[in-house]
Amino acid sequence: MRGYLSISPNIHNFGTQEASRFSPTGNKYYIHLTKNLTKMGFLKKLFTGKDDTEEEKQEKNFDILKYDGIKAISSCGCNIDYAIACFNRALDIKDDTETRTYLAKAHMAKGDLQEAAEQYRILMDAEPNEPLHPIRLAQVAYQMEDYDTMGEACKQALEINGT
Repeated sequence: MRGYLSISPNIHNFGTQEASRFSPTGNKYYIHLTKNLTKMGFLKKLFTGKDDTEEEKQEKNFDILKYDGIKAISSCGCNIDYAIACFNRALDIKDDTETRTYLAKAHMAKGDLQEAAEQYRILMDAEPNEPLHPIRLAQVAYQMEDYDTMGEACKQALEINGT
């Protein structure tokens, strides 16, 4: 790892071993994350003379984890475990419906339908007027052969649409 800066544990708690467990190519995600976090803090301090506040650091960490998870899924779909870990860590920082939607989709891609259904239920509670969440829950329930839940979710989606 010559030439790469190390990351402090208070910014990102994935160690190199944990990050490499999720990546088939070693710890490239950890290195990418390390370089970006270090550059952002260094440049801000260089040009403004101020360090980031704790809230700004948390917001940056949230964004990095969220988009790192999105990149892990969209690149080839083979880093589902890493994406799930990123989304969970991002949700620990801030509860966000978009990130939770990505987490539910990642669980579906992994085949963990129970967890995907749970995430869609949380989304339905967070955004009760959004018809896509019950429709997606119905899709998951269909795959689980839970036809009662599927029917209820479809009825709820129709009620939201007003038809």
